[in-house]
Amino acid sequence: MIPSGLQRRRHQYRAHGAHHTRRSALQGLLRALEAIEPETMNHSSRVRRFSLLLAETLGLDDRQLRQLSVAANFHDIGKIQVPSTILNKPEKLTDDEFRLVKEHPEHGVRILTPLIDDPAILNAVRTHHERVDGTGYPNGLKGYQIPLFARVIAIADSFDAMTSWRPYREAMNQPEALDEIRREAGTQFDPLLVEAFLEAVARNNAQETLALR
Repeated sequence: MIPSGLQRRRHQYRAHGAHHTRRSALQGLLRALEAIEPETMNHSSRVRRFSLLLAETLGLDDRQLRQLSVAANFHDIGKIQVPSTILNKPEKLTDDEFRLVKEHPEHGVRILTPLIDDPAILNAVRTHHERVDGTGYPNGLKGYQIPLFARVIAIADSFDAMTSWRPYREAMNQPEALDEIRREAGTQFDPLLVEAFLEAVARNNAQETLALR
């Protein structure tokens, strides 16, 4: 009979090894995304930063911040399955092309499920393109049917997309993007989170201004 203490140490070693393997696999996914679609990788990093900026204003705890950090970092990992010619197309997408793009949240969940067993993270990846008015995808969820992390990521995702150059349009400046976020409160975005995001960006801008003095 194996002593219980040895069994416990074996279990801990196996658990640690499995965690290390999953973490390595996740890092490999990010490297693959960077190699295939570097701008999507850069976008994901910025979305993570903006998501955490909003989350800190909301007062989320450390565990929630870690979950949100992972979800935001991997929210677009499913775009690995979308042809780069579609993602970088300078013209308006056809209906069929847009249908392929809209599949990326579900692709992301399928890619991440063997590596992440946290439903909060997977649900955020799946639902970050839902809209509070129910016209988003993939499931047409409304309001608080959409998980909090997804509602946070949706704002951060859109803000970064609007303030970044794309092949099909110029980047907005920050005030223009914030005005657009404000206009979409209650339709695309959770209005309470919009107010918190505007507050978070204003505070961050003030801190950056002070740091430059």
